[in-house]
Amino acid sequence: MEEITPGQLSLEDLLEMTDDQVCETVEKFGANSEECARLNASLSCLRSVHKSAACKAGLENERQYYTELM
Repeated sequence: MEEITPGQLSLEDLLEMTDDQVCETVEKFGANSEECARLNASLSCLRSVHKSAACKAGLENERQYYTELM
């Protein structure tokens, strides 16, 4: 088991990984399969919220653009 140092692993890093990559990474630091599954469930939720927010921002920009054209 490896020790994790501050700054070695960020939320942004985890969000960009696949579920398998997340498990491989956190298992190196001592996480078990249940903890990995719980982390992946949380990350999935965060990814959905992030994509939804980005989508809403994009739609708002499009709406604003077309409003200005009219």
